[in-house]
Amino acid sequence: MTKQEEDAQELLNKVFEPDWIKFKALRYELITKLYKAVEENCNGYTLTTYNNRIKHLDKFYNFPFKQDWLPLYTYLLQSNETNNINTYNCICNNLLKFCSICPEFNTDMGEHNIERLKKLSAFFNTQSKLNQKKKRENDIDWEDLLKCEENVLDKDNKYSREDILLYKLYITPGINLLPRNDFANMKIVDTLTNITNKDCNYYIKDAKKMVFYEYKTSNKYGEIIRDVPDNIIEYINFKNDYLFEWRNERINDNTMSKRITKLFTKIASRPVNIQTIRRSYSSRTIKSNKVIDIVDDATNMLHSTTEHLNYQAE
Repeated sequence: MTKQEEDAQELLNKVFEPDWIKFKALRYELITKLYKAVEENCNGYTLTTYNNRIKHLDKFYNFPFKQDWLPLYTYLLQSNETNNINTYNCICNNLLKFCSICPEFNTDMGEHNIERLKKLSAFFNTQSKLNQKKKRENDIDWEDLLKCEENVLDKDNKYSREDILLYKLYITPGINLLPRNDFANMKIVDTLTNITNKDCNYYIKDAKKMVFYEYKTSNKYGEIIRDVPDNIIEYINFKNDYLFEWRNERINDNTMSKRITKLFTKIASRPVNIQTIRRSYSSRTIKSNKVIDIVDDATNMLHSTTEHLNYQAE
């Protein structure tokens, strides 16, 4: 920066600094009250999700919104660079939740912006349901995912133990459950008595079982227990505290999602993420019959039968 440019910057700072200080103070006050409101009204998976949203808000240069539509519009665009409908819906619902539990945030958002968020949420939710019923370009048959086992186990391909563990957990033999990225928060314990809280999921060594407490729909379905086959157990690293770790720390949910995408895209030679896998699993059962299988599969995917049918590709 030249001396002239430095002088210009200094003059700008002198004029706007008092307003900037007030703006940052207001932002800090709102963020603090949001954290408190979320802490008092939410727990588990929902608490983590909302705290992450607050962190993201805190980094947005134009927050608070001050009842203005433009900062809100800009925030929505910058928060979802891929224009994913489900992500937009999630963000709108998060902000609406904040409005309902934090009066100060509700005031900052403003009546007109709240109406916009409600309308957007309805639009995105409806469009998402319509899209889920259509076969997508990257959909893959479950049989094709099963055929990938030979590729994964081929020693010449040099897949890691964790890669093989991931494949076995999600595809075959599986644990009669197809969660989202909930293996990321799975702690390894010796016995059932070592479970001290329900803020994470557990693999219990002596019982050879996985217990799920912390997942997206846990408020509805509660505790879920599944047996773990021996040919999955043999790939678990019992030196770890968690099922999947990086530098002695459990991997976060986002890293788990990326790892799943990287592995399955490689072995299937086409783009495959956790959503692709879940749609494939859902579509194993035809909508017109096998109602018992549909209900069982929906339970194993931790969502309702209605949602399950929406997942199935036509």
